[in-house]
Amino acid sequence: MWRKRASLAAGVVGFALVGNVAYACPPDALHTIVVPYPSGTTDAIARLIAEHLGYPRVVIENKGGADGSIGAGVVSRAEADGCSIVIASTGTIVGYPAMHRASPYTAKSYTDLGEIGLYTMMFFVNPTKLPGVTSMRALIEYIREHPGKVNWGRPTPTSRIALAQLLWLTLGAKEEDRLVVSVPYKGEAQAIQGLLAGDVDVVVATSAAGYEQVRSGSLIALATTGVTQSRLYPDVPNMRDAGIAQWAPAELTAGFYGPPNMQPKDVEEFAERVQRALEVPAVRNRLQGMGFEVGYLPPSEHAQRVLEQSDTWDRVIKYSGITPED
Repeated sequence: MWRKRASLAAGVVGFALVGNVAYACPPDALHTIVVPYPSGTTDAIARLIAEHLGYPRVVIENKGGADGSIGAGVVSRAEADGCSIVIASTGTIVGYPAMHRASPYTAKSYTDLGEIGLYTMMFFVNPTKLPGVTSMRALIEYIREHPGKVNWGRPTPTSRIALAQLLWLTLGAKEEDRLVVSVPYKGEAQAIQGLLAGDVDVVVATSAAGYEQVRSGSLIALATTGVTQSRLYPDVPNMRDAGIAQWAPAELTAGFYGPPNMQPKDVEEFAERVQRALEVPAVRNRLQGMGFEVGYLPPSEHAQRVLEQSDTWDRVIKYSGITPED
């Protein structure tokens, strides 16, 4: 659903004049969009949107590592002119600081620049490693019957929180009980390859990450972590429909974030460009083909949604017994 732009609020900083409008980062300046992950879905989304922002000079910089916190941290410390921004998921903006005491930023370290849509996260399994596991209930029973034998690929903070919530709600176990072996990966592509190779048995990743492998029969998609079903997998249920009634939907939204104290005019100008880009039919169709649910929210509304997601993550972390790392 498309919504009209809401009022915006940001601090005032130094600015440059372009015609009769004051901008801290003029449209003809070099605009850098940081992608805090290796190549993958978010990188493709950033490059597609960048082509339609209308800026004469846009650079995409991949600064992956540490669950996206390296690139996100760079922008949290950038100049307030907004010439450098980051495109990131709430797993990075909200999840990482919630699970790392020494995080260099929090969700409040940024100027919100608007939401662009929703990733559909999926539980994938390797049927060769887990024969007969074709549903979430079957996966739960397999974990129950084989404690410590299931290797869980963990490419993102969302993967970790999905695992912790699953264990607590269905088996009454906490992360520290080690019913599964958690295997970290630098990114989704590496985790899916590990799943195909048999190095791990389960991976939670965006729906597009394992789409071709599911089509070929190499992997099975069991359920989505959120409320929204994936366009790519219309027959795959969400967790509540799969029988986990108390599941707190692990929704993973994507948005743009700028450094703190950006000037309101720059926020408004950038948000309008993003909204126009998402209205281009070719852009929407291509994004949806990646399994990405396009849906624009203006900065003020997205900022509120981020706070709500932060509360959800904190609640799940508390009751599922996740111990934040340093």
